[in-house]
Amino acid sequence: MQEYMFGVTKTEPTKKVSKRLGAICREEGGYGFQWLDIPGTRQGWFSGPNKGHPFDVNLMNRVLDRCKKEGIWPIKER
Repeated sequence: MQEYMFGVTKTEPTKKVSKRLGAICREEGGYGFQWLDIPGTRQGWFSGPNKGHPFDVNLMNRVLDRCKKEGIWPIKER
């Protein structure tokens, strides 16, 4: 089964913010935050185990809610 991916962003976080995003995701049961920077593709996303609805939506809500409370989501332009 594929990973569940959510919270796609085109705004690159600082290294410090990226590490914190990943830590929050892992603390909530996900795999972390990835940033892909190759020619033509610059985006980041969270990932976690794909367990289907409602588990996937619950993971997404927990992660994004915590990131919003810490003021690191949505990612601010540098």
